[in-house]
Amino acid sequence: MYQTCPGCRHRRADADAAPTDVCPRCGLVYSKWLQNRYRVAESDLERAREADGIMQRVKAIVLYVPPKTDPLLLAGRAI
Repeated sequence: MYQTCPGCRHRRADADAAPTDVCPRCGLVYSKWLQNRYRVAESDLERAREADGIMQRVKAIVLYVPPKTDPLLLAGRAI
């Protein structure tokens, strides 16, 4: 899988007896290392969902258009 271990920088030789998904020097399991390196924390996902919900509410309030607008009220606002 890896020729050089991302943890200890050991360069793998053809004679190494360890499985190809484990570093023979430090024992790092590459698949677990990748999962931990590129995982997103649950708290980050929850914050993103909350921010999206807040933005949707702000858009609804700011961009609200009543279904029927009174022409006199509209003219009064424009002046």
